[in-house]
Amino acid sequence: MRNAICKSITAAVFNGSWRQLHSGPASIPVAVTSVSLSCPSVSQAQRYFNTIKVGAKGYPVPAVKGYPVSGIGDEAWLIDAGHNADLREYSLAWRQGNRVGLVQVEGPLSDKRITPALVELLARRMAAR
Repeated sequence: MRNAICKSITAAVFNGSWRQLHSGPASIPVAVTSVSLSCPSVSQAQRYFNTIKVGAKGYPVPAVKGYPVSGIGDEAWLIDAGHNADLREYSLAWRQGNRVGLVQVEGPLSDKRITPALVELLARRMAAR
């Protein structure tokens, strides 16, 4: 019997305008990535979600941190990828039954709009769909 894997239901990437780019790290636009997956079973969704959490606990990048978030799905995890290479990046993954969702926001370190609160707001909106 073949192992069934989680399949993408939706995936989208939104980014800022590239027309006003200048040289240097401050020219990186804000990018928002949204992914929704459906798994054949709750246990497979749990394994997939746990893989995201393990990454947030320091593997493979030690600077990455993770925190539980309540009120989104059956469980949710905020991932703070840290600030390196002049880039600010936060993600929030959640599991609801046999589905897993992820929202990621990244952009220049100078963009103070990119916060854990923003990522949580976007994730709550996506999870409510």
